[in-house]
Formats: sequence, C-alpha cells, structure tokens
Amino acid sequence: MPWRSLFGRQPLMVYQPPTSPDPGYVSLAAAVPDVADALGVLGQADPLSWVALYKLFEIIRDNVKPHTLDGLGWTTKNELSAFTASANRPDLSGIDARHARMAGINPPKVSMTLSEGRRFMIRVVNSWLVDLRAKSNSLG
Repeated sequence: MPWRSLFGRQPLMVYQPPTSPDPGYVSLAAAVPDVADALGVLGQADPLSWVALYKLFEIIRDNVKPHTLDGLGWTTKNELSAFTASANRPDLSGIDARHARMAGINPPKVSMTLSEGRRFMIRVVNSWLVDLRAKSNSLG
C-alpha cells in the first residue's frame, strides 16, 4: 500500500513510491516496449492519477488486442465501464477527471473512487504481467 499515516492520530499521509520492479519484469520490459511504458508510468514519484491510470489501461488494452481485458478474465465489463467513466467524467471525479466536460451522456450506474481505480488497474497490470511472463517463459 503506497500510503501510511504518521504521528499517531494525525492523518498526515506520505506517499511511498513503488519499490523496484522484479528483475524478471525488467528483462521483460527490455523485450516488450509496452511493459517498459507501463513500468515508466508506474514508476512516477507522484501517486497515480486518473490520467496515469488511463494510460496504463490504454497500453494494456492495445497490447492484448484482439483480445479484451474482460475476455481474458482479468476484469468484468461492469468494472471496465465504472473505471472508464470514473476516469473520464468530471461529474464523477471532479477536477481529477481526464475531461473537463462530458455533454449529453448520462452518468453510469456504477463508478469508482480514485483509490478503487488504483486497486483495479494494479490488479489488471499484475494479471497482464503474469500472462506476458508466462508466455515469454514458454517461448524461451
């Protein structure tokens, strides 16, 4: 968990950047540019924003085509809908949303908080990396 509380009762939150990646993922990143891109997003010092989370989504979504994230069993269509709506819509995520305006589209029935979006995308990233690593191990 990237957050911890300091000073007992005072809820001062200090961001802890991700730890160094597993050496196996570093070699995977050398062979698969999309992994290098994803690790670059994950390695940012700032907490992951909706913009960064959506970049991860786009990298992975495009990497697995023609398959889909829900088709691979890494998520559900409802989770994807909640994630994309929450990332994009200012009526759900305020100033942190990727877009400033969303005209003519009704809000979805399900949404995510930024914290839930982070957990969701980390789960998807982990599933993707495990899958890529298994494929690379079976080839090599």
